[in-house]
Amino acid sequence: MMNKSGQRIDFHSHILHRMDDGSLTPEMSLDMLREQMRQGVDHIVLTPHFYASSDYPEHFLTKRRQRLEELTANLTPGMPVLIPGAEVQYFDGITAMEELPQMRIGRSRCLLIEMPFLPWTGRMLDDILELTHRGQYRIILAHIERYLSYGNEPALRKLADSGVLMQANSASFQGIFRSRKMLRLLDDGLIHLLGSDCHNTAARPPNLETACSFIEKKRGADVLQNIMNRGLHLLNETTE
Repeated sequence: MMNKSGQRIDFHSHILHRMDDGSLTPEMSLDMLREQMRQGVDHIVLTPHFYASSDYPEHFLTKRRQRLEELTANLTPGMPVLIPGAEVQYFDGITAMEELPQMRIGRSRCLLIEMPFLPWTGRMLDDILELTHRGQYRIILAHIERYLSYGNEPALRKLADSGVLMQANSASFQGIFRSRKMLRLLDDGLIHLLGSDCHNTAARPPNLETACSFIEKKRGADVLQNIMNRGLHLLNETTE
């Protein structure tokens, strides 16, 4: 499939094998990468789950490095650029985690955080704002559409006004009611980045094309490319 609008970045994926509930094998990961290529995706952020309640940062980071080396050894020419990162589940004490900078995406300041699926407290918002104001992070909240049913839209707007970025899942642009909601969020400036959140080749396959085609059709190629350009800028905005 031709990419009509330039480069495409998947900012949320679980392609890295045997890290979480995502890809099971290197072979599955390669199949997922081939599907990403077919959809015109040329940069993929690898964001395996990190749960502080069940894993140690050192163990996670070592395993991520090993899995990435295994996958990279089997890449073929033309496959998307892979950028290591993490989907860090919010926890009480996240601001004091010494290894948190190592969870950032590639060499950038970007840090993808999964917020709790419940009404957010003032303490949660304060923690996200504290990380944002430190300057060493560009905080990105994962799949923001999942938090809306808990009454968190005003909090999302407050965070966005403070510089926190929002990532939306491509699958949420399917279906008439969900797609209308996503367009509203996009028009209101609450969608900054897109991700497939792909986990496998069957139930949750790579599908960034779903969102890209919908946005391009409904709001034009320029709007879609602005999202992708933002992603490229963020990845190139290094900590050094």
